[in-house]
Amino acid sequence: MVAVCLLGVFSGPAFSLTTNVPDEFGMADVGDYGSWATENNRRAFLSSLTYDLDSFLGASTSTQLVEDYVPIEAKIGLAFINAFSHIGHVLEDSLVHFIIVFIIIMFGLWVAFEAYTIIIAQNKAQEKVIEIIKQGLKITTWVLVLSYGVSKIFVLFANPIMYVGTLLSDIVLAAATEAADIGALPNTCGAIHRYVAEHISATNIMDATSAANLMCVPTRISGFFRTVIALGWEWVSYGIGNSIVIFLAGLGLIGCFIYISWKFIFVAFGVIADLFLGIMMLPFTAVAETVGKTTLKGIAGDFFNGFVKLFNAENLKTQIERLINTSLHFFSMSIIVSICVAMLSMVYSVDTQSHVPSVDNPSFVITALVTALACWLAKNASAKATEIGGKISTDVSDDLESNIQKLWKGTKKQYQDIMSKLKRS
Repeated sequence: MVAVCLLGVFSGPAFSLTTNVPDEFGMADVGDYGSWATENNRRAFLSSLTYDLDSFLGASTSTQLVEDYVPIEAKIGLAFINAFSHIGHVLEDSLVHFIIVFIIIMFGLWVAFEAYTIIIAQNKAQEKVIEIIKQGLKITTWVLVLSYGVSKIFVLFANPIMYVGTLLSDIVLAAATEAADIGALPNTCGAIHRYVAEHISATNIMDATSAANLMCVPTRISGFFRTVIALGWEWVSYGIGNSIVIFLAGLGLIGCFIYISWKFIFVAFGVIADLFLGIMMLPFTAVAETVGKTTLKGIAGDFFNGFVKLFNAENLKTQIERLINTSLHFFSMSIIVSICVAMLSMVYSVDTQSHVPSVDNPSFVITALVTALACWLAKNASAKATEIGGKISTDVSDDLESNIQKLWKGTKKQYQDIMSKLKRS
């Protein structure tokens, strides 16, 4: 059936019968003995099919195939941030005061133990006094930060890092799409800022600008994927009645990047959740930065150091490295995806105004191989970006995707069981 359909759509000679209705009537031919296979009917069929595809895709400007939109992973991410902010306020109201008292008590014990090492001549007085003063200044700073709001201070450093990451990714993707004459990418970051400003909760531990910046980096490449899918629809619409190669290439782009977009939703949401949870748990970072081990030997020193191990947490360096790695990861992904665009531009030329493609390479095999290779590289862009630089945590996304797959399989199995019982009854 597929072969017959393709033959009817793309094969002009198949519609070789003489029409019995003049073209000026604009009517389809109706007759007996196969007289429907006329050129007039073929044009009417192709025009109707192309119109349906264009209507399904929606109107687009000459420079931007996809209008500005908020990616679904950003909407889910904001809902996640709004929900967990309630837990963050509980931690700030209860845990932060406990941590401040805990840090001061542990600092007092540490000073006592270190002073004792000076008395028993285990450490030099001058060096140890300087160390105690430095630690006291560090604890004073962290106590002030905890009292003001550690998340508010941290986002002051996070905002420039995330902004630079978004800017670099945007420059690479925009340059790639412009070189390939695909058109301008949708401004997803601007749309996210407007959406967050309207939907952020009043109890959120982050302000609207910081929350939007947090979601811009992981979701920026989503606008590129959506643009390529829209471009695939343009190719499918143009390929009908003109080129089976362009028609199949459009279907390939649509299928490939829909799959990639589905996988990318989990990755982007996992990164957003991981970054926010890191910010929410910053009070524990204060413990890791201020409570140090004592050099006192003996039972008291071993007990103190063992007790400190119970409160191990990520230090400030690790928290900042998480932000930098996220920016590097998605910047590397942008470079890899740009390579895919460059590979496709070697075999396809796209007109900027009409988005009408043409095949530059006359070999169908080479064209198909390049298209498949570009799709494979885009599919593995996240894994390759991790190898290049910028390792991200995907535990949240992996668990979420696994749970959705289990839910789908379980629901499908129950549906099949119910249907089999109904058939037997």
